[in-house]
Amino acid sequence: MGRTRGSPPVRERSGPCASRVTPSGERERGVGSRLGPRDRSVLAALVVGGDEALTLDQLAEAVWGAEPPVSWRKVVHGCVARLRRALGPGSVETVATGYRLAVAADEIDARRFGLLLRRCREQLDLGAPDRALFLVDEALALWRGRPLADVESWEPGRTEAGRLTESRLDAQELRLEAALRAGRHVEILAEAQARADEAPLRERRWALLARAQYRCGQQSESLASLRRVRALLHAELGVDPGAELVGLERAILRHRVAARRRSGAGQAARRRRAPGRRPGSTGRPRAGTRAR
Repeated sequence: MGRTRGSPPVRERSGPCASRVTPSGERERGVGSRLGPRDRSVLAALVVGGDEALTLDQLAEAVWGAEPPVSWRKVVHGCVARLRRALGPGSVETVATGYRLAVAADEIDARRFGLLLRRCREQLDLGAPDRALFLVDEALALWRGRPLADVESWEPGRTEAGRLTESRLDAQELRLEAALRAGRHVEILAEAQARADEAPLRERRWALLARAQYRCGQQSESLASLRRVRALLHAELGVDPGAELVGLERAILRHRVAARRRSGAGQAARRRRAPGRRPGSTGRPRAGTRAR
């Protein structure tokens, strides 16, 4: 996982060449004039608004807080005009109550991020971890810096930034889960350790780390990781580990940690090739506890 990434960009339409312009003003390929700080704040506020229109008062609050200048209406109108030049004439709609961002969901990286994560979870449910890993990597690659930094003093902006940040943490854990299911435990062992160290009170990260260690033949290290998180939770929060960590520790001690999950296509192929059941066969699965 490389550098930290953040603000959800919107793709800019300016002539035949497309670029991306973020609420923090970053670009992948510069086209046209750079947006000013107030333009970026208005853009970020419209991103937060989603499909809902924002009133002029709401946009003013996002840009200046409780004390806008006397000329604030004129300034907001000017910001919208510059956004339309940068993103396309139909990108910001004028409605009865104010303005609404009118671009496709996949052109706003905050929304594209959510779409990719949903598709990633669907692929995991279908037993396609390699495809899920590709999708979650694509989602995480959309991040650059802090999300919605230009409206972090605006309450709706802070709320949405917090939601995006939490989703990013979930995505990092989803990436580890997909890699483990794909049998890539050796590749992601160091990353799993780093993720647990970054957010030591997130139990899911310790479960993923312990599973990766166990798959790499490091049973003692996996048990040590679970003991460490138990001590952390008790010292910091005064609580015991949840059911996932308790069940995983039991499975490791019994050498019953689930192996790599087969892909849905592979399972279907095996079912098609399987001979008919013998008389009296129960068809029950093998004994074993699947710990995740």
